[in-house]
Amino acid sequence: MYIPCCAGSYLRRNLGVCVSAPPRPRKPKMHKNRKRRALLLADDPFCFYCRIPLTLDDSTLDHCIPKSKGGSSRMHNLVLACQPCNVDKADKVYIKRGA
Repeated sequence: MYIPCCAGSYLRRNLGVCVSAPPRPRKPKMHKNRKRRALLLADDPFCFYCRIPLTLDDSTLDHCIPKSKGGSSRMHNLVLACQPCNVDKADKVYIKRGA
């Protein structure tokens, strides 16, 4: 808690120290992966592997080419997957057939 004290300073109640200004309240940050999932959900709101409908809370990001095999975390290498499909795929490389 901050209490105004001398010449534009504020007293930190628990420490008894004058500081120049109280800290500003921070905006909650949206996690980077949550933003990516939101973008992918807007485009295709289904699991890439089993095609069940997904929401932002139950979706996970899966790498088509796993990072352990040299894949990147760029959007072209990411797909949405449900948790069971993501766990089943593990670090296998997904190969798109017939495209």
